[in-house]
Amino acid sequence: MIHTKENYTKENYSPNSDEVRMAELLFSFILERHPTHRKPDMQKWDMYIDRMIRLDKRSVENIEKIINWCQSDEFWRKAVLSTEKLRKQFDTLWIKAGFENRKRFY
Repeated sequence: MIHTKENYTKENYSPNSDEVRMAELLFSFILERHPTHRKPDMQKWDMYIDRMIRLDKRSVENIEKIINWCQSDEFWRKAVLSTEKLRKQFDTLWIKAGFENRKRFY
């Protein structure tokens, strides 16, 4: 089935799921710096975390490491303002953080 705007249904993630927890972690960092930042579509944010786990085979532990690292970096905290951007930049962030010489991240 080809997903189109008309037949696409959003996933509903449990409030205690890793997807929700990681999306909320990233958003909490953004809110610390910009308290009036508009609230994103959290289901969409959860979906990108789900794709990182399911399709990209990223561990939740490593996703959390990258969120913590990028949100403490002066440049990357301004560049990563969504889970979509986090997913897109994951490998670059991993290398910039210096994790590439440590335990494999898949």
